[in-house]
Amino acid sequence: MGMEQGWGWCTGYPAEGLLSGSVSSDSVARRGRRPGDLRVVIRRPAKLPRTLGAPALFAACYGNVGSSIYYALGVTAAFALGLTPLALILAGFIFITTALNYAEGTAALPHAGGSSSFARRAFNEPIGFLVGWIQLLNFAATVSISAYTAISYLGVFGKYVPLFQTFHDPLSHALAAVTLTGLLMVLNIVGIQESSAINVFLAMVDLVTQLALVILGVWLLLHWDVVWHNIQWGIAPTWGNFLASISLAMVTYTGIETISNLSEEARNPGKSVPRAYFGVIVAVLAVSAVLPTVGMSQFPVHLTSQGMYVTDLAVAWKDDPVAGIVSKFPIDWLAYWAGIWVGILAFTILIIATNAGLIGISRLSYSLAQNDLFPKAFSRLHPKFKTPYVSIIVFGIVAAALILPAQIDLLGAVYALAATFAFATAHLAVMRLRFVEPDLYRPYEMPFNIPYGRASIPVLSIVGALAIGTVFTQLVFQNISNSGARSSRIRRLLATGSDGARRCSRMQRPFRSGACGAVTACSASSCSSRGTATFAERSSWRCLRRSAGWPSGWTCRPRTRLAQASDGRPASC
Repeated sequence: MGMEQGWGWCTGYPAEGLLSGSVSSDSVARRGRRPGDLRVVIRRPAKLPRTLGAPALFAACYGNVGSSIYYALGVTAAFALGLTPLALILAGFIFITTALNYAEGTAALPHAGGSSSFARRAFNEPIGFLVGWIQLLNFAATVSISAYTAISYLGVFGKYVPLFQTFHDPLSHALAAVTLTGLLMVLNIVGIQESSAINVFLAMVDLVTQLALVILGVWLLLHWDVVWHNIQWGIAPTWGNFLASISLAMVTYTGIETISNLSEEARNPGKSVPRAYFGVIVAVLAVSAVLPTVGMSQFPVHLTSQGMYVTDLAVAWKDDPVAGIVSKFPIDWLAYWAGIWVGILAFTILIIATNAGLIGISRLSYSLAQNDLFPKAFSRLHPKFKTPYVSIIVFGIVAAALILPAQIDLLGAVYALAATFAFATAHLAVMRLRFVEPDLYRPYEMPFNIPYGRASIPVLSIVGALAIGTVFTQLVFQNISNSGARSSRIRRLLATGSDGARRCSRMQRPFRSGACGAVTACSASSCSSRGTATFAERSSWRCLRRSAGWPSGWTCRPRTRLAQASDGRPASC
């Protein structure tokens, strides 16, 4: 894929001084037509190829979202008890608002980065960096948790395969998870199409199996009288525990950022992105609403000798609630083979989640590097496969290193905090874009809007932002109240991102104060003897400090990612 080039004239400076190294590495300095003039040819890096359709986007996202039911169901049932199905349904409504919000934002801004790109466009680059940093933590935790848990399900088959018995040893378990991460790193470097083909196949197998479990569960296991008998309003659960269970149930629906991070590689993102989100909404809600109802009918709420209301779905089967449900099938051979198949199924979908996390973390770092918020090396594409191999290798190693201590509780806390923060920011960013850029081309616009001047207020964004903001605040206070090592580590991770945002703000301050000159009509840069310059609109150009060469100490470069049109082509003047 060739390099795109643009050029501009700079007058009033010695060409020799500029040619000697004052022009950035993204530009080529050539002599102009007159003595003392310099023609600067700006190189735009190669782009990610657009090869993914709606099925590939759906499969990657479903692997991330659908895998959560395998561990979130038991945790949610511990708090919600007989209201577990209702807690998951209410969390599902919040999930719908978030998915539709992402569908609108991603269709309008199909760039790798997701909520980070939304925030950068709607607010400013420091906020975009902060959101991007927190999302990097989210994806790193996703990769580590999914890979580690996938190996746990393989250990279940130790009585059939002697090699899998070694996975019960903590060190062997961690090394196997690291090996799995390494294999997926290689697969992602080879190409997104090869990776997506595996995702589509595994996701379809998983979806068909989950729907089969739902049908069999309704037919063989569901007893509505037991479901209603489990509910004791205000007692089991208490209202406080029920509200907390909704927060935990939202973990089931995290992972919808995956489609946004792949949108830069999507064919016709204006249509394929909304279709993929609609498919995820239908598939996930169908499973998450019915399967917990079946589970609660087989594991009723009961009172222990200590006077506590519990359900065995959250005690005996907390780590593997779906396996607990299929163990209740009345036909022995069906229960036996269904249990084995659920173990295989959980392993495969967790592989999809691990792979989706690697895709997300590499595309997000690629997006940040493209916009000069990360080292430029992270935006390099492999010369043959056209994949961001540097990002994949670096963050794959980081995720593998996080597996070795096996601190799943810490990673889970980081995962929940980062995901809810990104969702709340995405709601606010898409809502603000309605007002600051009302004429932005939006192939899809979410329903339920209130007209207000030239723009409209998205009701779903308001509802989603308030709900997810409340959950995020609850999670923050929950982790702050934890005075142990986990709380201090989370604070250090968040402080690192805040420090990076402050540094980014100081770097961008001269642009906001006008040091680069007035914003004029679209043209290449032109330099005056005072060292100021005129540039294209703010969404296309940004001001950067130079150490030498330009008398003013400032130059400007095209911000190519945000300068693209919604269909992925470079924006024209």
